[in-house]
Amino acid sequence: MKVISQMISSIVYDPDTETLEVEFASNNSLYQYSKVPKYLYDSFMNDKSKGRFFLDKVKPFYEGTKLR
Repeated sequence: MKVISQMISSIVYDPDTETLEVEFASNNSLYQYSKVPKYLYDSFMNDKSKGRFFLDKVKPFYEGTKLR
């Protein structure tokens, strides 16, 4: 699913593997986060500030692997 914000250009989630992928707008980098529960993804998608949600609820608690 494409998401437009100042910080994040796209968010993709695979519920079967609980994998979250976040693409950042500033440098086009792509990170993958494992074991992210669906309820967190749902909250992420429903939050009006994707960047703030990411900084508060994803980055501090889930280790990201840089894909590009």
